[in-house]
Amino acid sequence: MRFEELKPEWIRPYPAWIFLPHYMDASTFERLWKQDVGNYLGINVWNCQASLVLIKLNPDYTIEQEDIEGVPKEIEDLMIDCIEKQGGAINISGTYRPCPELIDEIKRLLGVREDGAD
Repeated sequence: MRFEELKPEWIRPYPAWIFLPHYMDASTFERLWKQDVGNYLGINVWNCQASLVLIKLNPDYTIEQEDIEGVPKEIEDLMIDCIEKQGGAINISGTYRPCPELIDEIKRLLGVREDGAD
């Protein structure tokens, strides 16, 4: 998927609980999953590289991740800032949540207004 193809409703960080399911009981997990099915943004770090990804929470309790291509340079710099704000680093592989500044910049670059209009 290309950066320009992002839909406004996807420009949000994935729910914080997604990568912590072992801290909750099964009924809480199921309730949260059902309410949060959809597409979200994340930052994937692997091999000392950060990439913006679309994280898809599917109704069948599976997660898919798709790299977003054509990410502008200013977004790449903000991704590193978000990673570091969460105590991570470019040499610590994992999935990180986009910070508010990154979400705002993506919306600005794509011309998405706060009221959801394009």
